[in-house]
Formats: sequence, C-alpha cells, structure tokens
Amino acid sequence: SKHVCGAHMSNGRLNHELTSRGAKFSRAVKSKNNCYEMYSIDNDQRPGMVQIDNDKGMEIEMEIWSFRDAQQYGDFIAKCVTKPLCVGTIELNDDTQCKGFLMESSAIGSDTPNITSFGGWSRFKRGLA
Repeated sequence: SKHVCGAHMSNGRLNHELTSRGAKFSRAVKSKNNCYEMYSIDNDQRPGMVQIDNDKGMEIEMEIWSFRDAQQYGDFIAKCVTKPLCVGTIELNDDTQCKGFLMESSAIGSDTPNITSFGGWSRFKRGLA
C-alpha cells in the first residue's frame, strides 16, 4: 500500500498514474497531528509534504492506494516519484504507518507557499481554509 496526498488522489490530474498500474483506492486517511507541513510546489501543480514537528494542530488529508504486485508498485515509484519528492514512512492519526510521498526539506524556499492550514491538497485547490 502507498499513501498519496496530492495530484495522485482520486480525481487528481495524476491519478491515472495509479489506476493505469492497477492500483485500487483503499481508504481515506489523515496524517498524525502536528507532524507534517504541506507546501505548494511547481506553480501550484502538486504539493510536497515534509515531516516537521509543529504546533499548527493540523492533520493532512491523504488516501491509501494498494497495488496488485510489487512490479507495478516499483514501476510507479521509478517513473512517477520525481525530485524533490521521495518515499518515506508516514505516521497516520490512527497510530499506524504507511509508505508514501514526502518532500525533501531542501526544496522549501523562502517563497514556497506553506499550505498546511488547509489540511490537504484538495482543500487548498478548492480554496477552503
């Protein structure tokens, strides 16, 4: 299983990169509170989530997708996870963990919008705070 938190989510512009590899939506989840911050990168084309202890009181909305086999998962990681994104272990608000997208903290610049207060990429894209 793999978590996604942005353009790969259901109805996202990159969701086809999951479905074309046979991945199936498993469930909606949220990150552990006060453990992550989310930034808008590539001119608001995708988010990057960074593990940063904070006091923002936010859980980030995500989805977990399951792949049929390791080959499809490996193909997705090799072709669709591009710098500054990487794969890491994500702590969820139900005290479980999963593998998923994280962003290298070196990608955060002084002008990189911090969108953590929206609680997720889809809420940011809809303009809800």
